[in-house]
Amino acid sequence: MSKRLWAFVKSHPVGFAFVVVVSLWLATPLVVRLLFTNMGERGQFGDLFGTVNSLFTGLGFIGLIWTIVQQQEQLSLQREELRLQREEMAASRDELAKQAQATRKLAEATSAQIAVEGFKLEVEAERLSVEDRANGRFKDVVEQMRRTATAIKGLSDRLEQGPPSDPPPQ
Repeated sequence: MSKRLWAFVKSHPVGFAFVVVVSLWLATPLVVRLLFTNMGERGQFGDLFGTVNSLFTGLGFIGLIWTIVQQQEQLSLQREELRLQREEMAASRDELAKQAQATRKLAEATSAQIAVEGFKLEVEAERLSVEDRANGRFKDVVEQMRRTATAIKGLSDRLEQGPPSDPPPQ
């Protein structure tokens, strides 16, 4: 067998089998005519293949049953894979909820820290204001510190409120 034909047979076994079966089927009438000249002999020869017909019908039915069993196994595997995928998605959803909660807590801590820094700034501004009454050197600095403290307080309040579309915790 040539290398090209062998490569075709290896890559297309069903196609090769189909070609062989159809070729044999087409050649059968010619072979029967050459071997048997009498019509009675031809009929008897054809009757010999009745059992072969039953055999191939049974094999075809077995192949059909086997195909159905294979499909059921594949569907079972697919269902199992979908179940595992749903479990993994639920676990991911739980992890995301935990991360969201941790992020909210971090934002709350950051907001509290900002509020403390703003309060420290107000205290320092008040201290400088008291010193400023004595000698008048820090008036501009005190005003700037108070404006900054007010801005920090506003930022802290916004952080405590959270974003407008913050989903409720689960």
